[in-house]
Amino acid sequence: MALCRRIPDIPAEDLEIEKKIGSGGFGMVYKARHKNWDFTVALKILYNNGTDSLEHEASMMLKGSCQYVLSLIGMYKNPERSEHGLVMPFMENGSLENLLTRQSQLPWPLKFQIIHQVALGMNFLHTQLPKPILHLDLKPSNVLLNDSFTVQLTDFGLSEVAHSSSSFRSEHEGGTLSYMPPEALVSEKYRPMKSFDVYSFAILMSFVITGSTPYKNAFSTIVKFRIPRGDRPDISGVNPSDAEGLKDMLELMENCWHKDSKKRPEFKDCIPMTKKVFSIHKPGVSEAIHRLQHILSRMVSGETSEDLHSKVHNLSIGSSPAKSLDEHKPEVPVATGPPPQQEISEHLKPPVMDTELQRSMSKTPVSTSSNFFVPQQASPGPTHIGIASPEYRNMQYPGVNIHASYINGLQIGNNSRMIITKSPGKKTIKK
Repeated sequence: MALCRRIPDIPAEDLEIEKKIGSGGFGMVYKARHKNWDFTVALKILYNNGTDSLEHEASMMLKGSCQYVLSLIGMYKNPERSEHGLVMPFMENGSLENLLTRQSQLPWPLKFQIIHQVALGMNFLHTQLPKPILHLDLKPSNVLLNDSFTVQLTDFGLSEVAHSSSSFRSEHEGGTLSYMPPEALVSEKYRPMKSFDVYSFAILMSFVITGSTPYKNAFSTIVKFRIPRGDRPDISGVNPSDAEGLKDMLELMENCWHKDSKKRPEFKDCIPMTKKVFSIHKPGVSEAIHRLQHILSRMVSGETSEDLHSKVHNLSIGSSPAKSLDEHKPEVPVATGPPPQQEISEHLKPPVMDTELQRSMSKTPVSTSSNFFVPQQASPGPTHIGIASPEYRNMQYPGVNIHASYINGLQIGNNSRMIITKSPGKKTIKK
C-alpha cells in the first residue's frame, strides 16, 4: 500500500496497551506505551477488520496535517488478530467535551483561544489544494487538547474531499445530530459542502461560550424536527458585555449557523474576527491555563467527596455560582452514539473552587433551562436569531398536545408513567 509506506508500520509487539480511553461506532481507542520509543501514544483500532476506512482516515490526517490537526505517528498491525489501527499522539487533557464537562466555565482567554484555533485548523483543511478537505464531524469530542491546551482536531472518519458526492444524512447522523446543519436533516441526498463545517463550528462556539450542551435534555427527534425550522442553542443567558469582543463573537456565531447555507461565511472570513478578539485576551492565556491546571490537579488530590461537594457549588465565573442545566429539570434520554474521542488520562473527581481563577474569569450566567428557541411565526426565508429576541420563545419541554372530545393533555417524558385526573365535564390526561 502506497499510503502505509509514507509512515511507519507499528507491529503489535511494540505497543504495551495500558487501558481503554474511548469508544464509538468506529471502534476503540486505547492509551498505550511504545516499548522502544518509551512514550505514551493513543491507539485507535477499528471494529471491522478491513483497511479501507482506516486508510481513508489516515489519508485525511496526512493531507490535513498542521499544528492544529492531530498528527499520525504510524499504522498499527496485528496479523494474529486481524487488527488494524492508527497510532497517534496521546492528549493528556483529553477532549474539549470532556474539559467542559468537568469545568463548564473556562476563563475567557482560553475560550477565545480555543475558538480561534479551531477556526485556524478548519480553515487549513478547507483551503487545501487541489481539493478542500471537509471534516463533517466537528464537535467538542473531536477537538482534543494537548498539555498546553492547544487545539488538535481529530476523527477524520467522515471526512471527504469537497468534490465528492455523498448521501450523508441517513448514514452518519448518530450522536452528531445537534451539530448538523438544517439542510443535512431534510434531504436524503444532501451533498456536503464547506458550509456544513461552518454550521458545526457555530454550535461548538455556543458550547464553549455558554458551557451548556446544545439542546440538552431535548429528544433527538424533536431537535431533528426543529433545527430546520430555525431553532438554535439557547444563548439568552449570555451577556454580550461580560467580556470584551464577546458581542462580536456572538454575531459571528449567529452568522455561521444561518439557516441559509449560502449566507454562512467561510472560515477564512471568520478568522479576522476570531483573531481580533483572541488578540485582546491573549496576554491572559498563560495565567488562565495555570489556574485551570491548578483546579484540574486538585480533582485528583486526596480531598474527600464531602470537601469536593461543599466546594463545587462555589465554582463560578463571577459573583454568581454556575448552575447546572438539570438543576430543576428531569432527566430525559437523548439518543446518541458514544463519541469517538480520547478521554482524559486518569479518572477525575468534581471540580474544586479556586478563588484566584474566579477573579481571572468574567461572569457568564449559565441558563438553567434545557430549552431551545421556537419561532412563533413560520417564515419562508432564512431565520436570524438574535440574543433574547422577542420574536422567539422558549419551548419548556418537547411534547404533544392532544385535543379531542373532553380531552386535553401534554405528553412529557418517555412514556414510563401516566397520571389521570378528573374535572367536571373534562378529563385531563398527562404523561
